[in-house]
Amino acid sequence: MRVRAALEAEKLPHPTFFEFVFLIAMDYYHRKQPDFVILETGLGGRLDATNAVKHPLACVITSISLDHMQILGSTIREIAGEKAGIIKKGAPVIYDANDAEAADVIAVTARAVGADAYPMSEADVTDFGVDFAAPYQAMNAALAVKTLRVLQNMQKELQAADVTDTVIQRGLSKVCWPGRMQQLAPDIWGDGAHNPGGIAAFIRAVRSQKSEKAIHLLFAAVSDKDYTEMIRELAEGLAPSHVTVAHIDSGRGLDEGILAEKFRQAGCLTVEQYRTAAEAWQAALAHKTDEDRLYLVGSLYLIGEIMKEIGADGGKEISAGQ
Repeated sequence: MRVRAALEAEKLPHPTFFEFVFLIAMDYYHRKQPDFVILETGLGGRLDATNAVKHPLACVITSISLDHMQILGSTIREIAGEKAGIIKKGAPVIYDANDAEAADVIAVTARAVGADAYPMSEADVTDFGVDFAAPYQAMNAALAVKTLRVLQNMQKELQAADVTDTVIQRGLSKVCWPGRMQQLAPDIWGDGAHNPGGIAAFIRAVRSQKSEKAIHLLFAAVSDKDYTEMIRELAEGLAPSHVTVAHIDSGRGLDEGILAEKFRQAGCLTVEQYRTAAEAWQAALAHKTDEDRLYLVGSLYLIGEIMKEIGADGGKEISAGQ
């Protein structure tokens, strides 16, 4: 009510859903006065609501890929420019520098605004003693740890805190990324990769498991993503022996017939299609044997619907195979 009253008093236009939630969060933080707040941008950075924070302690930019191109730009450099819009004078920027084009844009922006830059590559990822499910998770963990160390050099409160390597290892070992190479049951994994860059990272994660078992995919996508390229990458990169496609319960959900045909065109011989994620999930489980691995991929909406089917905490027993 306070946020709504403030908006009405200022006679401001009605905010978007994300903007409204962001304002509610800011009001809550103002009242609770937490020591630190971690904000994630909603879309891009330069024009994002979270960029209203003018004096962040630090800025973090993770990997950049071709996504939301109708809004952020058609090239990595353009998208990186939008992401780099969060960089502020005096606030260090810690960023994923594995993509040379994106890293160059971020570095140039940091110099222009007067921000210390800390590029991180895969060579900087250390062994935290944690068995990450995917290489990109290890990279993100390295960015988080680097950010903590940079802030420790700046903040007296953090300098006094006894955040040792052991403490960091303990914390990372308890982290769960829902829908990001999340193991739902033995030999069943869910990953919300939903653009070509995410699919490439997913394929790398699957390969890192070094399993000899056949690969089954349960796939769905929304219509404004580059699903043709995603499917091509999956077909060529993983050569799945069985593919099950579904229509997700969203106005943006892509027709299952279109997805099935795209997989066939990409060379997948055994493809089944279902109108709902629930039906596709049951069919995929029925086809899976002990000699297979099943991966759910293509959309976080898909992962969300399947999580509802098995229970948010994974509490329902999953029975696979006939």
